[in-house]
Order: sequence, then C-alpha cells, then structure tokens
Amino acid sequence: MKLKLKIVAISFTLFVLLAPIHLVFVPSTPLGIMPTVQLHDVEARPGGGSSFRSSGRRSSSSSSSSRSSSGSSFSWGSSSSSIDVDLDFGEFIAIILIIIAILIIHYYYQKYDEKRTRRVVSSKATKDNLTNKLQLTDNRLTQVRDRDPSFSRVLFLDFVHSLYHKYYNYRGNEKMQFLSPYLSQGILNEANKPQYKNQRVTEIVVGSLNITEVGEWTNNEGIKVEIEANYTVSYSDKKEVYRHIVREAWFLVRQKGTQSAPPEKMQSITCPQCGAPAHFNDAGKCEYCESIIKRGVMQWSLDRRTVLSDEQFSAQLLGTYAEEEGTELATIRQTNLAKQQQDFAQAHNFSEFDNFWRNFESHIVKEFFLAIYAAWTAQNWQTVRHLLSDRLYETNEFWIQQYKAQGLVNRLDNIKIQKIVLAKVECDKYYEAITVRIYASCNDYVTDKKGKVIGGAKNKARKFTEYWTFIRRTGVEKPESEFDLHHCPSCGAPLDKMSMAAECGYCGSKVSTGNFSWVLSLITQDEVYQG
Repeated sequence: MKLKLKIVAISFTLFVLLAPIHLVFVPSTPLGIMPTVQLHDVEARPGGGSSFRSSGRRSSSSSSSSRSSSGSSFSWGSSSSSIDVDLDFGEFIAIILIIIAILIIHYYYQKYDEKRTRRVVSSKATKDNLTNKLQLTDNRLTQVRDRDPSFSRVLFLDFVHSLYHKYYNYRGNEKMQFLSPYLSQGILNEANKPQYKNQRVTEIVVGSLNITEVGEWTNNEGIKVEIEANYTVSYSDKKEVYRHIVREAWFLVRQKGTQSAPPEKMQSITCPQCGAPAHFNDAGKCEYCESIIKRGVMQWSLDRRTVLSDEQFSAQLLGTYAEEEGTELATIRQTNLAKQQQDFAQAHNFSEFDNFWRNFESHIVKEFFLAIYAAWTAQNWQTVRHLLSDRLYETNEFWIQQYKAQGLVNRLDNIKIQKIVLAKVECDKYYEAITVRIYASCNDYVTDKKGKVIGGAKNKARKFTEYWTFIRRTGVEKPESEFDLHHCPSCGAPLDKMSMAAECGYCGSKVSTGNFSWVLSLITQDEVYQG
C-alpha cells in the first residue's frame, strides 16, 4: 500500500511539473501520449488423497496465482492520419520529459506488481530453494540436538500436537490457565477474548505438522511449525455449526540450555517436574507437586501464532474429487541420505543398508500399505490400530465416522504399488524415522447407500504418490521379516483384544508408540512434502 501511494504521489508531482512546460512550449500540439498498463489480479484415501478442501482429509491447502506479463504500450493519436515531426526545441523537451515520467511510473508499477505477485506465489518454491531450506533447517536442528542430546523431532511434534488440541479445547474458558507455563501472556489474552466465550471447538483433527524454521538467539531458541488442521465450531447463541479448515504458523521458544523431557512427558501436556496432567494456576504453579514452572524454562512455550488461512468446510462435500497434484514432482531426498543410511547400518550392526532396506520395503512398507488401504475401504480402522501412531489413527478414524454418518464409502479397488523410493532416514536418542515415497494407483471412488458412484471413477485407475513416515524406538532390534500384521508386536497374541488406545488386551502393552516395532506416523501428500 505504501508503494502504491508513492506511485500516485510521483505521478501527480510529475504531472504538476510537466503540465506547465507542455502548455508553454506546445500550446496547440496535436500530439497525445497515453500509456496503457494492464495489471492482472489475478479427499479421499487415508492421509488425504483427492482434496483437503472438499473432504477435509487432505493435509494441505494451496494457493496459486496467474499473472500475465504487464507492460506499457503507447497509443499515438492525432486529428490527422499522419504525425508532424517538425518539432521546435520546446516541443521536443516537453515530449522527452513526458516520456521519462511515463517510464518512471511504469517502473514503479512493475515493482509493485512483482512484489504483490511474489507475496501470492511464494509458497511455490523451486526444488533448489526447497532443498536449501531443508538443508538449513536440518543443520539448525542438528545444532539444537548438539545442545540438547535428548531433543527428538518426533517427540517435539507430538508435544505441539497435544498443545494444539488443548489450546482449542480450552479457548474461551477458565481452563486455559491450566496451560499457563506453555503459552505467552499474549496468547493467553487472545484466547480469553469475549468473542470466544460463547464458542465451543470440538472434533479437532490435525492433518500435518511441519518444522519450517529454527532460530537461535543469545538466551533463547525457537522453532516455527506450520500446522494444517480442521475443527468444528458451535455457538451457544446460534444453531449453526461450522467446520473450519485452517493453516497456522506456531512459534515456540524455550530458554537455551533447556534439556528435552523423556517421551512420557513429551507425548502429552504434563507438568515437566512431576509428570502429572497439566493443571496450573495463573502463576504457573502445578496443582499436584506445587512447583512453579516458568515459561520456556523446562519445556517449550508458544510465543505467538499466526492464522495463515481459515475456511469454512461443508461436510456434504465428502464425495467431491480434485485432480492429483505433485505426482510428477521429483522426489525430495534428504541431502545427506547416504551418510544417514551408513550410520543406521552401523548402529544396528548391518553389513550394509541394502539388506535391511529390502526387508523393510517388502515386510513393512508394502504390507502396511495394502493393509491400511483395505481397512479404509472396509471402514474398519480398528483392524490396523497396532500399525498406526495415535495421531494418525485419530485423524483418519474421525473421517471414517464422517463417511459412515453420511452413508458413504470411499472405495479403493485394484491397488497396485509401482515403486517405493527411500527419501529420508533420521535417528535420535529416542526414535528412528524412515520416510519413503510410494508410487501407486487404484480405482478411487465414493459410493452412497445404494451403491451409486457419486465421486471418482470406478473403472479408471488413479495414479498418485505419497510420503509415508515410519517410526520406532531407538534400540529395537526385531527383524522386519518377523513382523506379523495379525498379532500383537509385543507378545504375539491375536488382535481381538486390541483397544482403541492401542493397548493389547493380553499383555497390556501400548504398541502405537513404536516401542516394539515400526508404526506408521505420518502420511504426507507429495505437493506439500517439505522433507
């Protein structure tokens, strides 16, 4: 806006200065110059195939802009069919000055248009830019891990996920103070605004969490996380209920030198001192151990948040389909993937990584993929509970229930895997994570209660690719070839007593944390994967 005002000011000033010159030197010239400047303003499947906007299950939202080349074309006109070029000195000077004025205006218009366009399409990063950004983020996370050997990306994102749920569950009511050590005063003030007092947020589904920036200052360090989620908002004074699709940026900080808590204190919002459920007063005093927890000293604290987009969602659009995006994009591989493979092999005493990879590809990736897709079509997510992290299970179970409520079924028939590509290997003190890109196809369509196809194509294969991230606890040595989809990975008992919390009814073990074998932690669509 400031640049636009400058353009207007410059244009007006030049007009005031040049108009008298034109009147003095060329009072009766038939010559007219007019610049013409044109400025153009221009799901289905588990994990979010088709469209997040239409089905709410895709963990992405994107924006794009089309811009035509803008420039100045000069229209020369006169009262006769020819132009008299026999100009005196005054006329010549006036014409030159007006042309210079037009060029200056055009230059600033272009600058403004380019700046506006860059703001709109900045999310469409080139592969080189994305690679450089990924490398920078990984390097800075390594520096965080050097200062804090207990730091785990997996556990950090679990903490953010839990905090996100708590924030929206408590927003607008007195329970928000329970989170006082984890929220800045500004965040607390915002969450207690009068407009939120009559709102209730439920059915919170987090689609994706991505670490996009890491910062370090004299006394503090911070991490920016982009979150894509959707939730339902109801009002105490209205009958309307709305579902929102949101994309947010959360900026979390802590005091430099703080050491990360162990998994049992990071996977939920608890007192970092005693481990009890977060229940603090305004001063940050724990109700259970009475310790005073200061913001950012023993745990990460949300310093500020930005809502990047917020759209209302209609649940009646579950059968709507959109074209696949990103399938033809090159695979984004970890910049030091070869070294990570070597380190992983050495940690597990493998002679070479390739032997492990062949077993992992066949017995984990392929078997998980086929079982999970079958469970989605059967609308029986419980059959793969032991294969999924809590977050992934809850997200997709919600959408299965939405389909059931509307009498719809998303069918995935004739599933074929074309190839599997290794994209990333990451290890820390607590977790190992392996990300692969899966190239596949299936007949992806939605039917209603009568079996009528209302979305997708029953007889046409839909090609797609997705990034799947598998995790397990560091130190687990169970061979991938011994993994059995149909038994508890802890005790080997049947799955008939596996609870929704992923606790085996025979041995009591919680198997969704990767303590006993690999679990699928994340499905990311190819057009939004950032490494």
